[in-house]
Amino acid sequence: MAITTLNNASISVGGTDLSDHCVKIDIDDGVTEKDGVVFQDTAEHVQGGLEAWTISVTLRQDFGAGKTHETLRAVINTNVALIIRVDGTAIRSGTNPEWAATGFFGRYKPLGDGAVGEIPLVEAVFKNAGSGLTCLTTAS
Repeated sequence: MAITTLNNASISVGGTDLSDHCVKIDIDDGVTEKDGVVFQDTAEHVQGGLEAWTISVTLRQDFGAGKTHETLRAVINTNVALIIRVDGTAIRSGTNPEWAATGFFGRYKPLGDGAVGEIPLVEAVFKNAGSGLTCLTTAS
């Protein structure tokens, strides 16, 4: 089994490629957990509910045209298309999956790590906007 080194991932937010500013991607895919206990049970059990995914992206801040600030500021309080691929330069496949979704972007902190002499980082969190997170593994 090959271990993946994440060094060429791609992230597109609303059609804008922010891969050259991205330093971290976190995809949390799953469902809400619901209590399934009934009177006859002798132990608790959990069952799955609705899909509940979150995608968190850490980006280097850039106030230039078409870069981090302009892209994220424009999508606050909206549902936005997201596309993430393990290797952005290779075709999608079983070994290079692509995740596609529409996520709600509700909060933007333009200077989250604004320490002296540091490159400011921005964390963008996208949450399920009523549609599933699709993992595509066949060539487009």
